[in-house]
Amino acid sequence: MITNLVEILDQALVQYYHLAADKAAQATADVLNPADLSPQVQTLVESIQRNYPPIHIDETIQEEGAQIPYEIVIVDDCSRDETLFASFVFTGGVRLVRNVTNLSFVRTCNRGFEVARGEYVVFLNNDTQVKARWLDELYETLSRDDKIGIAGSKLLYPDGRLQECGGIIWRMGDGWNWGRDQNPEDPRFCYMRDSDYVSGAALMIKSSLFKQLGKFDEYYVPLYYEDTDLCFKVRKLGYRTVVQPASEVIHFEGASAGTSVTGSGVKRFQAVNHRKFFDRWKDTLAAHRFNGEMPELEAERTVRQRALVIDDSVPGRQHGQDRSLHGRIAAPRGRVPLPPVLFLGRGRVP
Repeated sequence: MITNLVEILDQALVQYYHLAADKAAQATADVLNPADLSPQVQTLVESIQRNYPPIHIDETIQEEGAQIPYEIVIVDDCSRDETLFASFVFTGGVRLVRNVTNLSFVRTCNRGFEVARGEYVVFLNNDTQVKARWLDELYETLSRDDKIGIAGSKLLYPDGRLQECGGIIWRMGDGWNWGRDQNPEDPRFCYMRDSDYVSGAALMIKSSLFKQLGKFDEYYVPLYYEDTDLCFKVRKLGYRTVVQPASEVIHFEGASAGTSVTGSGVKRFQAVNHRKFFDRWKDTLAAHRFNGEMPELEAERTVRQRALVIDDSVPGRQHGQDRSLHGRIAAPRGRVPLPPVLFLGRGRVP
């Protein structure tokens, strides 16, 4: 009896805050009108009932900024945190979409996409913190090559370790975070490359392509493997899935969905959807190696040739005269099929 009363009061309080926030948003509509914007990129931040409110993500996105017009859409899946007060504190080109009932991660992403107006859409988890030029680098990667369908960011742990630079999918459908716990400045993780998948924690795709593919497949509701499945579908249509390490995002792994695959939380669906994914893609996966076998080759399964450059120091995008050499090497690979470049040198690494 007492438990039921607490739940009723809790729901009433949530509804009250929703109404109050909506009224505040309406009152400021003349000042903050996203319809006046012409965003090139729509950034969708999904809030899924966890304790890392998207207010902080909005702040970091605004702080880092971008050269291209963009708009942020916060999709609130019945959260009970600071998201309730979002309409009071958000300023600029930000829209807030609230689910009346809990829809799950996959459906929440798809609902947010329905209000997107940009040519490109970025899916960004609410447990992330973006770094400088993260958005511009993803946009430039997709816009300069029509054959790239998806571009994902390099993900870092809060302490600076590499979380992943793209990922490997093994023959039985298991995922492998390429570079996990390594130095993110290691040259192996500092160039754009094709990847089996990139994490939906920070992923950009052209809006028309996402719509053509039917958005995230509800076959994977509530979550897990929906991003991997999307990458495989994109590749099946003849497009590339690439990881762009120049776009860096800090990911507080587990803050949104937990970490236990055997408990009662949503993390258990990682194992459930692993099986679904394998059943759908087992014929494609037959060409992949088994779990843990030669990951260096699996991470670059599309590579057939390499170029060797020997120089006094490895050219970097931010280092004076080196920038011109870096640009001549990096830029053409988005337009012509040049092989990966291996540098041998001393001194700094990019």
